[in-house]
Amino acid sequence: MSSTTAHKAFAVMAFLATLAFLAALLAGCAPIGNFYRPVVDEAVADGRPLVFFRADAVVVDHLGATSFITTWVNTSPDTIRYLDVTAVPINAVGDKVASEVGGHVAFTGRATGPFPPVAGVERGVWPGAWYNGSIWCARLTRVRIEYGTRRTERVVTITDPDSLRALIAPAERRDWPEYSCT
Repeated sequence: MSSTTAHKAFAVMAFLATLAFLAALLAGCAPIGNFYRPVVDEAVADGRPLVFFRADAVVVDHLGATSFITTWVNTSPDTIRYLDVTAVPINAVGDKVASEVGGHVAFTGRATGPFPPVAGVERGVWPGAWYNGSIWCARLTRVRIEYGTRRTERVVTITDPDSLRALIAPAERRDWPEYSCT
């Protein structure tokens, strides 16, 4: 398969996934369905704090406004208060690119809980995270999880690339060089 054909196929899949995501977003927090259940159960058994089913960048208009989107499940035994997810945008040849507005590369989105353990599929959408029409995908660089209540809290920060990759659901890991965002 040529890289152009692969790119088109990936773009169609990303578009369809985005439509499904937006439909679910309008419905609110989605239940953990049969598709997600085996991955969630494995993450719980392995002691991973959460599992991402999507962490990506989607160009949403002709000006290059790019949204950062995450879909995830809290697989820890504790309720999450805040989840901060940092990513950098990557172009089609695997290079980091900067936003053409503001010049920033890294973007951090914050999801505000509470997010109870294994309660459902959660979503974070941050429109206009970057402005650059060459963005192909987003690579996670940092995940910060704040657990607990105002009286007791625990913070876990993950920055190691292998540990971050372990948080991504196996079906979402892109192992081909041209799609090496996760």
